[in-house]
Amino acid sequence: MKKLINNLKKKILILGCSGYVGQNLSFHFRNEFPNLTLWGVCRKSFFNSNFDKIKLCDLKEKKRLEKIVFDLNPNVIIYLVSVKKGSMQEILINNNLPLINLFQILMKIKKNSPQCIIVGSASEFGKNEKKNNEFNEQFIPISDYGIAKTLNYKLFKLFSLKKKLKLVYSRFYNFIGPNMPTKTFPRDCYEKLLLIKKKKSNYISFYNIKEYLDFIDIRDACLGIVQIIKKNIKNKVLNISYGKSVQLREIFKIMKTQMHLDKIKIKKIKNNSNPINSFSSNKYTKKLLNWKPKIKIEDSINDLRSSIK
Repeated sequence: MKKLINNLKKKILILGCSGYVGQNLSFHFRNEFPNLTLWGVCRKSFFNSNFDKIKLCDLKEKKRLEKIVFDLNPNVIIYLVSVKKGSMQEILINNNLPLINLFQILMKIKKNSPQCIIVGSASEFGKNEKKNNEFNEQFIPISDYGIAKTLNYKLFKLFSLKKKLKLVYSRFYNFIGPNMPTKTFPRDCYEKLLLIKKKKSNYISFYNIKEYLDFIDIRDACLGIVQIIKKNIKNKVLNISYGKSVQLREIFKIMKTQMHLDKIKIKKIKNNSNPINSFSSNKYTKKLLNWKPKIKIEDSINDLRSSIK
């Protein structure tokens, strides 16, 4: 009974709440935790009715962040900071200084330290032709962002040695689903096909059509985080992934069929000569959380198309 009460009465703080993941998590948290106080922290103002409060803060400002943490006194903190633009130095600082600040703030909490879930990225692995599992630490990041997120993981490993901290490193893989942001492959693919359907273009090109990536529907991924919270997981590294990869060409074919464009001739497709082949194992995660992704890639693609007007 006590465990049930603890699950119902939650105070959750999302750091970096304005992005695609933060917005979707807020919806699922609101549905899964009836007696929820939900705060978000980001640098720019935006509106989302799922949040009780949205605090504006540069997370590199430690004193400001510390005040927010102690004002809410959350049960759970989600670290979603993800900065991909800028010089290598800027990307490293913007992704990791806020995390260092957060860990130092958590060390000041004398009792009942909150569960802290750091969201990682498949970018840490880079070009991996062998199947990744939850315990693989052979990182070969190929981007500045991948290097920065690898440092996130190293910081997690360092601070997880502190027994008073309740840390979880949840490595997210590639998202697909409704309302995907621009500059992601599935949405870019849809928008290019839409132009062909409207007869505004008869040309389509992709650079990375031969790549294999592990796509998980954003809704399944969010429910994985919900299970981490409900089961009060700590000191674990978990892959939130579908568990198998799909070639980007296959996503293109599914979308083309759904849009009744099978007979359309694609004049040009640029191919990456050295494509990424990214796999992920989620067996340990599924067993620990009693969770598994349920939404098929065809349904994710259909819902993506339906969500974009």
